[in-house]
Amino acid sequence: RNALNRATLAPVGAIWSSVLRTHRGIRLHSQDGNHAAISGSFLAALVLYHALDAKADLRQCPFLPAGVSADLAVILRQEALRG
Repeated sequence: RNALNRATLAPVGAIWSSVLRTHRGIRLHSQDGNHAAISGSFLAALVLYHALDAKADLRQCPFLPAGVSADLAVILRQEALRG
């Protein structure tokens, strides 16, 4: 939270960049290279959710979007918690 204006920051871009840098095999962009793939949208949603409710344990989130494997979801949930 920003003390000046009580705004909440959701570091989607920073987490996205971190995932691309540290997990070279994970594809977050769609084939056009400009839009999010399902995995990228899921990561963004997880980061937003964590920013809004920092007490929520994303590792217990039961939602798994079609096209995202359970193993990939574990990684994305862990990365979102870094935000």
